[in-house]
Amino acid sequence: VLKGAVCFLADLMREIPASVELEFVAVSSYRGVKSGELILKQPIAGDLSDRHVLLVEGIVDSGETARFLVSHVESLGARTVEICTLLDKPAARRHPVRIRYAGFQVPDVFAVGYGLDLDGRYRNLPHIATLAQG
Repeated sequence: VLKGAVCFLADLMREIPASVELEFVAVSSYRGVKSGELILKQPIAGDLSDRHVLLVEGIVDSGETARFLVSHVESLGARTVEICTLLDKPAARRHPVRIRYAGFQVPDVFAVGYGLDLDGRYRNLPHIATLAQG
């Protein structure tokens, strides 16, 4: 899932001994009439029919994006859909999602770096940091 998972994905795929294929998807929250509605900014281009799909996220917090993407990938005919996330923030969860693989569970903090950003900044940090809120 672009753009936040790109650093994690690059490291993760080098550790998977099986052959993998990549597809990219980008999701955005529509800020128009229905604020908060998710839309696909970059749809999945490949055929997922009867495929085992691993959605790779940088962070799962509210669960809204993960839930949306699982439903979308299932609608494309995937045989299975699992979620792998670097950071899992269950304290912020508003939608139940099943996370198959999680690197780290984090408290309700704003994390940046290693692909995660704040308004496009900090993605290039080689580590994960938190920003003071307030």
